Amino acid sequence: MYLYLVRHGNAKSKEEDPERPLSEAGSETARRVAAFLRGCRVAVGDIQHSTKLRARQTAEILAAGGSMGAPVTQVENLEPLADVEALAGSLSRSATDLMLVGHLPHLDRLASRLVAGDADREVFSFPECGALCLCRTPGGDSDEAGTVWRVCWMLDPGTLRRTATDVSAARRSGSQGRLAAGLSHELNNPLSVLAASVQMMERLLGEIATVREDPEAVARLLTDAREAAGMSREAFGRISRLVARFERLIHLDVDSAERRPVDVNALLNDAVSVLSGGWGTRIRVVKEFAELPKVVGYAAGLSEVFEDVLDNAATAIEGEGEVRLTTRLDEDFVCVRIADTGRGIDTDKMSEIFEPSFRVKDGRVTTSWGLYTWRQIIHDHGGEFRISSEPNRGTEVEISLPLTPDPG
Repeated sequence: MYLYLVRHGNAKSKEEDPERPLSEAGSETARRVAAFLRGCRVAVGDIQHSTKLRARQTAEILAAGGSMGAPVTQVENLEPLADVEALAGSLSRSATDLMLVGHLPHLDRLASRLVAGDADREVFSFPECGALCLCRTPGGDSDEAGTVWRVCWMLDPGTLRRTATDVSAARRSGSQGRLAAGLSHELNNPLSVLAASVQMMERLLGEIATVREDPEAVARLLTDAREAAGMSREAFGRISRLVARFERLIHLDVDSAERRPVDVNALLNDAVSVLSGGWGTRIRVVKEFAELPKVVGYAAGLSEVFEDVLDNAATAIEGEGEVRLTTRLDEDFVCVRIADTGRGIDTDKMSEIFEPSFRVKDGRVTTSWGLYTWRQIIHDHGGEFRISSEPNRGTEVEISLPLTPDPG
């Protein structure tokens, strides 16, 4: 059983309205949380709320904006000062996924009671419209004493705004760091060739000056000079191509709010160029690209997904291994497959890979959005993001993107 505990959104003061309905900001936050829950594919059998107007309005927004399709029910055991013991006991026997929308201090105490066994422990602190997902598993017996509640994730709605803006900017900033490292690595070889060819031409010019009366020696030296000039042209060409590639990556965020035609193969090539400098020779990259039409989408978002999936693939490989990139056209979809020979994912974790991960570090709750964010970006394009994996046998990510953009 999954249990979702949600605190109501920001409400007006009693001076503004004695009924204390949601403020405009509170309603907007609730809508963002609803969108998050929809992205997580949250589905419950019932959404219960307290008798307070602000809780009912929050519950109704979550029901309308999510994908839960559940009835909204008013109950009396979710009041701010309600006793948590009886409710904890009934939840241990419930068989249906449930969402409870309530208040402080009741929600903090209920969550602490379920997870830590002590309502006074102060394990959790719900922000306005904050949500906590718990999973109930039998601990050996079917009664309450044998019930174990496990934390799946906890959401601070403030992170949702950062997920759409600051986090995206931070991720692009990280990408720019990889970009600089990749540029340095890629430019090193052609610059070395260019420097060597310039030195060779300077030497040859000096030698020609000393043997200008010997036609055969001059002809030989001119042949060598033409070879050095060819090396310079090749190096210049390679540098120009690299600069063009990295300019594309730097300017991906230009008009990022607008869909435009995107070359998927080019984005994958650019992502490999950015990352491979840090891989050295331990990762072998195999590309099997089909000729593809362009898809209409957000280049920055797709580039972010490709880079992060490739980075994860390489990180999963201990020692030497292979990352294989395949593209194909499947009717009205462009399909991308990224497979690695890394350590894979444990079977018991596969059902949770798209949930934001939860952990406690230095006494603070932190979350990781990884796969959830990538899947959402692909879903925003009307596509699908699938992953399959076996321990010690690698991981395979399949991404499909429609040729015709989703009007939504």
